[in-house]
Amino acid sequence: MLVHWIVNWLLGALALWLVAQIIPGIQINSFKTALLATVVIALVDITIGPILFQLPPAMKCDVALLRSYLDLLPADLRYAFEFRHASWLVEEVYDALRQRNVSLCVAESERLEVPQVITADFVYYRLRKPEYTPEDVDAIVARSKEVLATGRDLYLMFKHEESPEGALNAETVLKSSR
Repeated sequence: MLVHWIVNWLLGALALWLVAQIIPGIQINSFKTALLATVVIALVDITIGPILFQLPPAMKCDVALLRSYLDLLPADLRYAFEFRHASWLVEEVYDALRQRNVSLCVAESERLEVPQVITADFVYYRLRKPEYTPEDVDAIVARSKEVLATGRDLYLMFKHEESPEGALNAETVLKSSR
């Protein structure tokens, strides 16, 4: 068990460090930093939700790279991938995610809407449009209830930088989905 635990956090640290090497803009300065982050999480036995990997908007689909990266991730954590280039939104990518129980991040923004394809035993939403009407929120409540009715866990976030509307929408969805 201890060997499994050590291997998992070493692989996690390596995966974080590799992401920083492959994707420009990631702020992990060294393997030591990534290793320390995973050790802290493991030592304090923090229960964390899914780890979100958000790819740059200019990064085009590379299924081989995705598969090789997924192979590096420890199996005992949950992951979601937010693809911000439309070339990633294809069945071959969905299949790679399904094989590892990794969620396609269903993201909405003014630039791109990711289709609602379920690839894991949980669903991860990032709702980032500038505004949601009451009808939009009602539709989100309905989708949330559908997901929860299947027995899946649901992680749903609204944009929250400029105004309190995202938090208020989240509260509405939470209260209405119970």
